[in-house]
Amino acid sequence: MNSDMHTHFVPKSWPDLGARFGGDDWPGIRHTEPGKAMLTVGSRDFRPVHSALWDAAERIEAMDRDGVAVQVMCATPFLSGCQLGCEPGSGCAELFHAFALEHCV
Repeated sequence: MNSDMHTHFVPKSWPDLGARFGGDDWPGIRHTEPGKAMLTVGSRDFRPVHSALWDAAERIEAMDRDGVAVQVMCATPFLSGCQLGCEPGSGCAELFHAFALEHCV
């Protein structure tokens, strides 16, 4: 079995961070069809993603198929909110770290 030392996750959904912290350039997600979504920054499209990033069962199925026993996961970097300052960024990081814990347990 192999290991994957660099892989990302995103939650399936999260609160409106602009409403929570103020400002316009927060990360978001817009589901476009079953199993697919578009990550956004404010009102701008950032990149398309698929459900293996938020669905642990689907991720494990893909890992098994590809012979991967262990993955080191981190949030997609743009989810950190660090570009928007310390206080909002730490609140954002706390939200996504809580999802990571839920996703991995």
